[in-house]
Amino acid sequence: MKHILVSLLALVYATQAPANGLSGLILKGVVSSSYSNTYSMLFGGGATNEVVSNFSDQFNRERTDGFSVSCWFKKTATGVYQMVIGNNVSGSAYRGWSLVVQDDDQIQWDLLNGYPDNWAQVVTSASVSSNVFVHVVGTKASGSSAASSMKVYINRSAAATTTGSDSLSATTVGTDPLRIGGRAADGNNFFGNIDECSLWNSELTPSEVSALADVNGKPANLAAHPAYANLAHWWRMGDAPDSITQIRDRRGTNHGTPIDMEAGDIDPVVP
Repeated sequence: MKHILVSLLALVYATQAPANGLSGLILKGVVSSSYSNTYSMLFGGGATNEVVSNFSDQFNRERTDGFSVSCWFKKTATGVYQMVIGNNVSGSAYRGWSLVVQDDDQIQWDLLNGYPDNWAQVVTSASVSSNVFVHVVGTKASGSSAASSMKVYINRSAAATTTGSDSLSATTVGTDPLRIGGRAADGNNFFGNIDECSLWNSELTPSEVSALADVNGKPANLAAHPAYANLAHWWRMGDAPDSITQIRDRRGTNHGTPIDMEAGDIDPVVP
């Protein structure tokens, strides 16, 4: 009987692959409590250009590709236009995509060939609060370049949006670097903490967006996510083995470098 129970347990439990730098057990797809999130990255904005960049893969996506972007953040400033993550800067008319907090605290989700004549944008009707963590996901459906193919989720709920622009008709593949926490050319730096950023090679469904958090509404272990096969990059933003010289990609080797940041910016403040 003992051997039978051991065999049954072996079918239910699976140990996480060490390549992710994680450990834990999965029980029917639910990650056990051994998964922990203890740090985020603190961005100061302002005069210094505090960003995470120098990624080898800029995550360029064409205008008809399906993809998704997910980040948890706590902004500490209001009335400030601040980029959370994106791969477009003003040097190439903002070609690429970006997830931004506008100066009215609404979320802006952009995909551009060039500003101001060739781009798609949706903006949330609701604003996000300061000094609390929020989870924002931008999704893009495949097969279309219309603004209607773009959605925003705030804390795993689909947000009502308005269309800021719907004129995209040319390539969105540019040469600008991927950055977390601000643009280089014109600032737009983020003020506050950013945590658990991930990029996906598909439009996440509502249920897949929900699975980005655990049952307590905290960041989930993406190694157990139902769409893990479509996970392109995942940065935990401070948890070991991250350091002030390298933010590691837990899905591959697309590691980032903190720029103008210091050891204290690995901050024990998390969702």
